[in-house]
Amino acid sequence: MQNFDSAATRHLHDAALLHRSGRLPNADHLAGFAAECALKAILISFLGAHQTSGKPYSTIAGQKKDHGHLPGLWDEVKMVLNGRTGGPVFSGLLAHNPFIGWSVNDRYGDGSAVTAQILAARLAAAQQILGHLQNAKILGTLR
Repeated sequence: MQNFDSAATRHLHDAALLHRSGRLPNADHLAGFAAECALKAILISFLGAHQTSGKPYSTIAGQKKDHGHLPGLWDEVKMVLNGRTGGPVFSGLLAHNPFIGWSVNDRYGDGSAVTAQILAARLAAAQQILGHLQNAKILGTLR
């Protein structure tokens, strides 16, 4: 079974190491995976998503919705969160998606699209999402 919480921490740590080494494209890729894993952990632990051996999923309006990769996952979390009590700070964080343009397939690219500014925004967002996950685990709820 996947451990999205642990994977998020590991990916973010490695992204920071690569960033400090000037390896921006790979740091960016891992920042995306860190955010993605933290969002999936939040979906499963706090927003009622289910996890089987495949992708996590939610049931929305009677339909099963698999939760895949960023950037689409960002909006999926907003949709699941919509209408729930609690989570206003977390909802505010999701208002702007810095992962627009990020793709799991970037691992095949030349990395030229990643700038220091884009990477900084994505690293900060991944850190904030992971921070919300860690706080929620302590408090037992999203704030």
